[in-house]
Parts: sequence; C-alpha cells; structure tokens
Amino acid sequence: MATPPDPDDPGEGPAMTGVLKEDSDSRSESGSDAGTSGSDDDGSSGSSDDDDDESEPMLKYQRLGGAVPSILSDDVASCACAGGNIVVLGTKRGAVIVLDRGGNELRRFADAHSAPVNDVCLDARCEWVGSCAEDGTCVIVPLYDDDDDAHASSASSDIVRCECDAPVRSIALDPKFATRRSRRFVRGGDDGALVLSSIGPPSRSGSTTSSSQGRHDVVLHEGEGPVRRVRWCDALIAWANDSGVKVYDEQRGRRIAYVDRPKGSPPPHKYAPHIAWCDGARTLVVAWADCVKVAKVRTRTLTKSERMGYNTSRVPTLSDPNPGLSGSASALSSSLQNMQIDLDGIKANVGKFGDHLTQQLSGVLAGGSGAGAATSVDSTSGTSGGVRARRMDGVDLAGDEPAAKTTVARFVEVVAMFQTDFWICGIAPSWSPEKLVAFAYADSSGGSSSRPEVRVLTWQNEDLTCDALTMKGYQSFSAGDYHLAACVPTDEDDGVGNEARVNSDAGSNDAAYYLVSPRDVLVGRVRTAADKIRWLVETRGDYEGALETCDAAVASGSMAHDADVFGQSVNRRDDGEESYDESGDESRRSVKDIVADMYIQSHLDTNDPARGASLTPRLLGTDTRAWERWIGRFARGGHLPHLAPYVPADSPRLSNNAYETVLNAFLAHPKDHPQFLATVKAWPPRIYSVPSMVSAVRRRLEHGGEGGSPTLKEALAELYLADGQRERALSMHLELGRPSVLDFVQRHDLLGLCVEKTEGTHEPRDPGRDTLARLARLDPGRASRMLVSSRADLASGIPVDVAVRSLMDAVRLADTRGTRECLHLYLRELFDADQDAGERWHDAQVSLYAEFHPNELLHFLETALGYDVSSALATCTARGLLKERVYLLARIGDVPTALDVIIGGLGDAKFAARFARDHLKSFHDESDLGDDDDETPGKYADELWEGVITRVTECAGSNPHLVGDLMDALGEVDGVDPRRVLRSAPSGIDVAGAGVRLCNILRRSRRAESDAFEARCDAERTLRDIQAKVDAARRRAFHERAVEVED
Repeated sequence: MATPPDPDDPGEGPAMTGVLKEDSDSRSESGSDAGTSGSDDDGSSGSSDDDDDESEPMLKYQRLGGAVPSILSDDVASCACAGGNIVVLGTKRGAVIVLDRGGNELRRFADAHSAPVNDVCLDARCEWVGSCAEDGTCVIVPLYDDDDDAHASSASSDIVRCECDAPVRSIALDPKFATRRSRRFVRGGDDGALVLSSIGPPSRSGSTTSSSQGRHDVVLHEGEGPVRRVRWCDALIAWANDSGVKVYDEQRGRRIAYVDRPKGSPPPHKYAPHIAWCDGARTLVVAWADCVKVAKVRTRTLTKSERMGYNTSRVPTLSDPNPGLSGSASALSSSLQNMQIDLDGIKANVGKFGDHLTQQLSGVLAGGSGAGAATSVDSTSGTSGGVRARRMDGVDLAGDEPAAKTTVARFVEVVAMFQTDFWICGIAPSWSPEKLVAFAYADSSGGSSSRPEVRVLTWQNEDLTCDALTMKGYQSFSAGDYHLAACVPTDEDDGVGNEARVNSDAGSNDAAYYLVSPRDVLVGRVRTAADKIRWLVETRGDYEGALETCDAAVASGSMAHDADVFGQSVNRRDDGEESYDESGDESRRSVKDIVADMYIQSHLDTNDPARGASLTPRLLGTDTRAWERWIGRFARGGHLPHLAPYVPADSPRLSNNAYETVLNAFLAHPKDHPQFLATVKAWPPRIYSVPSMVSAVRRRLEHGGEGGSPTLKEALAELYLADGQRERALSMHLELGRPSVLDFVQRHDLLGLCVEKTEGTHEPRDPGRDTLARLARLDPGRASRMLVSSRADLASGIPVDVAVRSLMDAVRLADTRGTRECLHLYLRELFDADQDAGERWHDAQVSLYAEFHPNELLHFLETALGYDVSSALATCTARGLLKERVYLLARIGDVPTALDVIIGGLGDAKFAARFARDHLKSFHDESDLGDDDDETPGKYADELWEGVITRVTECAGSNPHLVGDLMDALGEVDGVDPRRVLRSAPSGIDVAGAGVRLCNILRRSRRAESDAFEARCDAERTLRDIQAKVDAARRRAFHERAVEVED
C-alpha cells in the first residue's frame, strides 16, 4: 500500500455552494460557501432567506470526489471512520475501503465480510483497521506492507479474523494496537456481551490468526441487552447498551462509571447511541437520540485502606469458565467490598456529586450479572490456551512493563446535559474547547425526508451554526442512514474514539468532518483565513474584520501576504498605476492592500468621504503612489478637504504638485479658508513653493473679495514667516489682535521683536513697550510664561529688568486687570524659578498675590525676604487675610494681637495652642543664645498660656466649642494643666464631652508619667553600669612596663 497522498491532492471533488435550512427557532445559522451543489435526485440548491442576518460560517463543505462516486454508485456506505490522512468506509456488501482525504482509493478489502459492515475503527497510529459486520465476523487488517511505509510498525503482521455467533455491532482497537506485544481489541454485539480479546505475537507462518491460534477472550460485561457502541481511548473503554453507557478502566481492571440512558428515549435499535472521546481520555460525550451528556474523567487519591484493596486483590483468570462471575462467595464478597470502598471514597471526595455518584454506583453493585467482571488480560505468545493475568496494582504477572502501585482512582462526573430538537446521527469534538459538532437530522412535517444538518453546539446547548446539506438521495434516508467520521487535531496520540487523532507526520493538522450518507460523502473543514476575509468583505462589508484577519493570518504564517483571495491579482504597470488582471503573471499586490482600497472606495461610494479619508494613514502607510492616486481620486470627487489633514509631509514625501493641488483647492473656496490656514501651519514650507503660494494669497486678498479676511491674513503671515519676512509676519499678526499671535510668536521665536533694544543697553523703546503690553493684554498667563522661559536666552530673550519695567509701564499706562495679572504671573514664575532674581519687586508682589493668588500669599511671606513687613501687614489687614496677619504679627513680636486674630477672627482654639507652643519654642531658643534677657522663660510661658486661656474663655459664650478644643490641644502640651481651662470657663457653659476629654487627658498624662519613669530608670541603670565599669578599671593592676615614672 502506498503512502497516503497529500490532502491538497487535486483528486478532491469540486467545492460546492452551501444550502441553509430555515430556522424557526431563530437560532444562529450560517450558510456555507462550500456546501452541496446538488445531487442525482435533486439538482437544486437552496439559499438563506436573509443574507443580511447570516452569521459567519464556521465550516466549508466539499463533496468527496476521487473514487467515492464510483464506489457508492455500485454499493451503499454503512459506516465510516477517519484518522490522519485516511478515511475508511464500510459498505452494505461487506467491503472495507480505505481512501485518502481526496477520495482516492488506497486499499479495498472486498471479501472482509459477507454481510453489511456495522462499524470500522483505526488504531492511534492509523496502521490497522478493524471492522465488524452483521455476519458476526470481526476483521483486523494492517494498512501497510513491509515495503510500503518506513514508519509502519505493522510489517510482517497477520490479518486477524474473529467469528461470533451473533451480529457484532461495534469494535474498537487498543490505541496501542500497533506497538504492543499482545494486540487487543474489544467488541460487542447482539449477544449482549462486551468481549476483550487479546492476540499473541504473529506466527512465523504469517497465516491468519484464529481463536485457536493465540486469541483469548474475556467477557467484561453482559446481560443488559445488545452492545451498540464501543470506543477505546487511552486506558478507558466506553460502551453503550440498552441500559446506558459504562466506562471500564482496563489499566486498573475496574468499571469506573455508569451514565444512564435518558428516560423516555426512543428505542435504541431505531436511534443508536453515539460515543466520542474528547481531549484524549479526559472528556466523554454521549448522545442518545436527541439527548447529549458531557462527562469529565477525573481522578482522586485513594485512602490507605482503598490502596490495600486495589493492590492486594487479583483479577479472575482466563481458565475460569466465566471470569466475570467466577470465584467463591468470599472472593465475590471481597470484590464487592472493594467496590464499596471505592464508592465511599468517591462520595467523600467529589462533594456535591457524591449523592449522585453513590446512586449510580449502588446501581452498579446491585445491577446483576453485568457487574462482575473487572479485569484486563493479555494473552501469552506461542501456545494455545495460555493465560497471562494482571494484578489490580498494575504489575504484569507475565513480564510486561511493570506499573507503579495504584494511588489514584478515576471517576466520571457529568458536567453538562441538554436536549435537542433534532435526532443525532453522529457526535464529535469541535476544533475549539467546550464545543461539539453534531450531524443532525430533523423530522420534516411533510412525507419526504429533510436535509441533514451540521450543528456546532456549546456544552450549554447554544447553537452556534446550523448548515443544512443537500446530499444525494437525502429524500429517501432517515436518521440511522447517516454517519459522522471526525478527524480532529489533538496533543493526545494514545487513543482514538470515533474522532481519530492526527499523526505527527500527517499531511494536515486541520480538523475534518466526514459526513456520510448511503450514496454520498461530504467533508466539512474549518474555514481558512482567506475564506473568512472573502466572506467578511463580500457578505458583510466588514473591512476592519477582514484587515485584522489578514494581519493575524500573515503573522501566523497560515496565509501568504499576496494570496489570491479574491480570485484576481492586481499588477503594477509601468506608469505606476495598478490594475486588476485575471492572469496575475507579475508580482501581485498584498491582500491587505487590496482590502484597503476596497475599504476606502466603499466610503466614497456611500458618500462618506470623511470616514474614508480618516482611514488613509493606517491603510496607505508609506506607499507614495497610493497616496498620490488617492489625492487625485478625492480631488475629482471634490473631497480633498476631508483628505488634507491626513496627507503626510514626510514618510512618505510626496511631489510638490500633490501638496500645491491640495492648497489651491482650499484657497479657491472661502468656506475652506480655515482649513487652508491649518494646512499651512501643519505642513513644512519645504514641501511646496512658498513664493507662489504668497502670490496666490495676495491675489486672493486683493481681487477675490476677501480683503478683510482675518483667516487669509493669518495664513499670509505664516507664509511671510516661511519666506523669511519676520517683521511683516509679526506686524500682520498684531494687526489682527487675536490671541493666536502668542502662538505665532512662541512657535517662531519672535519674542525678541516684541521688545526692541537700543545698542549697548536694555532700555525699551516706546513701540516695543507697546507691543509687549499688547501681548500681555491678549493672554496674561501665556505672555508671562513666555517671558520667564526666554530670560535665559541672552541672544533672543528679554532680560528681567527690561521685562518688568515694560510691564510696569504698561500697568501705569493702562491699569487693566490683564496687564496687572501678566506682571504678577511673570514675577510669580520668576520667583518659583529663582527666589533672588526678583527680590527688588517683592514689595509689589505682596499686593499682586493678595489680588490674584491669595491662597499662595502665606507661602510667599514665609519664603521671600525682600518685602517690608509693615506694608505687607497693612495689605493683609485691608484685604482681611487673617492667617497672613497672624504670621506677620508674630514676626514683629505682637503676640497678643496675633492671639486676638486667631481666637476672635479665625475662632480656632487648636491653632492658638499650636501658635503659642511654636512661639515658646522659638523664644526658648533665643533665650539660650542671649544672656541679657531679664524675663525668665518659665514666667513668660505661664503668662502666654494664661493669655490664650483667658481669650478662649472670653469667647466661650458665643463659641462653646472653643473650650473643648483648647482642652484637647493642651492635653498634648507638656507643662500645661488642661483643668485650668475649666476653672477659667464661665459658670454654666456646656462643654461637649467634657468628661471624656478629661479622661483622655488624664490617660495621656499617666502614660507620659509612666514613660518618664521608665526613661529615668533606664538612665539610672545606665549610670550604674558606667560607674561599675569605672570602679573595676580603678582596681585593675598595671604591668610594670606600662608605668612610666617621670623624674
């Protein structure tokens, strides 16, 4: 057998147009761009009733070509499976046919069975295929011969044939069938038995292996009706019978789960169950007719007693007449006891699912003959009837690789369950987490059958997409005639269910869903980035989504940047223009460029040029030809005003004609003059001819009827400046008298022209002084900041003396708020930058701060040194600035007046206490330095505190809270008894919380006394230690050489 060809082989059938079914429940349905194009029975193709409401398709469909039409014209497909790059079909005539992903026939086993094939399966490496049929035969054949494929491990292997007494419904190979010494498979059928068969190593004769030549069978379960489906993944075997679905852990030889069949479910023979493993062996999906259950396989740590039960019990041997039911009563009791231990452990560890699992497992224990066998047996090689048993702890008694003792146990938890409104013909995992792909069939209201559907569902039963497919002869088929074979990429490579794992050397890692009917095979694949881009542009007009998809696809390498997405290429001609050409022989434009052009043009077509223009910087990037092409297109449509703000001046640099085209278009219409001005300011003058634009603007002012247009005058000033005529530019702006002149002056460094200086001096002339005053009146804050920032530049800046004198002259000439504020802001900025630079003007600043920033005056008074305290005090008094008055009164030593202001004006007893405390601290510091002060600090402090208390008690009548506030403040001052406040307070005054306040004061006082006592004790201990060391040093003897005697 040859290696399967690449999935991109041209043998695949033609792409087909999708057919949608109307959804009466308003589900999210999506048509397919590759559904079915018709059939022999019905050549018509349907379409969506409302394309505007169509959601994005998830899959694209293609009819499988190659040999499939020929095969199904003579025979009928009865089952299918897929894995890697191959698809296996079973037919009604008993043939097993192996196809590649394009439908080309690779191998045919025409005589595999003599009756319809019921099930086919693959191992994990896709090297062996197993099949079972109505005639009771099971056949396992290798797909590769010795010289077919270097990686095949099935070389020199035999065909395995097994004959049973009843039809076999399902078969599953050990995922490691190709690599194990003993090859195993499990089967189930109408006899109701689930049988695990083990095949020894192939004989040297190379003949077919039969039951008498090394095959040994173990009945894992029986007695609950026909086994209708079995799937094996990793070490877990799941099977479905008329009772429900059970899961068997062959590694530990135990059945770990039972998922019951939904109540009221239709007869199993009419709607067969479907089982699918997802995420390796971590998730199990079960579909019964119209009900879906999703179960998670979890693990828990066994207790010590449970581990003893697992590791000491032995499984029945194959020599027993019935291994599932053999053994003495004590052995059966021990087995049930171990299962009960497992039950208790599960109940203790799974929390809220404990009761549910207890009910399920209790049913297992009482379920009759089906609960007996829990074993995993491998056959010996070479002899007939030999037995090799595996203990429960996983140690192979016959020499297979040993396993560690069991410390964990698996259990199954149902995490989702929902009902559908259709019959499920097949179930498979999706290409993304927590989603499922269902092959669905819905009963039609008429007599004929409806089209089958592909549904993508979430675990919460949210219908993400619904694609109705027209398959050949669908009118005469029912739900049991359809089959789903899925090949879904996964990291797991050690198990397969009906969703086969993709090999590491497979030709493609894309998920593929093979939809099989008796006369047709379709394959659904996940839509590519090119499919999504084309759908977004052509169906939805979502160009943003198309661009994002394009970037992501190119970055990930899933699509070439110049892929032929739209079925045409765009070539570059010699003249620089670009045209669409079907041939595409020359280098093609990138997909992103084509989508970008479509995006911009779509907005021009819908009369929304502003939106289209706003997209150009991002979409055109640095493509010079594209920019000039789009400038021409916008100009022809009269939309240049929308594009101009986005035209690049650099990166890329366009031709001069392109820029002048834009400017002349703005100059032609008065409504566009503001944009002409903005463009002149934004664009550097080197990219167009400035003299020609100056001439054009002057002609427009003289002859265009806009002689007084301030916008054109400002633009002309900008052009004068660009042409080197600085004086004319400044004169034009000052003539306008608009605040924008400051922007103009700052942007072009023209502040030096505002104050003209005589040679050798900094004395301003009258024209310059007037210019500076005009700037100050227009925007005081901006003018002051410009003056401060320019003082460091001796070449073009204005010295401090000149600026201050000019501003003061402006104040005297026109005493307006603007000029005074400009002077204040300039001196304020100057003070913040250098406190000594403007010391001579500190006196003037006091009144300016009081007028414009009174909240900053106190900081200025505390920091500045060049002002007169008396004049400052008068200013503060006149303006009612109390805290500033307190500070100045303290500076001149008028403490009583300061206290009067604090208590009488501010009404703040705590501030008064802090003021007195700080004043006493400074007084004590001065007393320590001077010797001629007759007044002792203690006496002065007592008098000061008495003054504070007296003033507070005098005002207590109108402000009772002052007494309490002063008590709180004095409680934190050492040497002052807060009770003096109460003694001095007027009788009958109500002090809020007096008791609590006193308690707090006493508590702080006692704590202070305790701290002082501890400090005194520490000092005394330290002194004693020092004295002891001195005494010890005095008693120490001196060495005679250490003593020097002086004459």
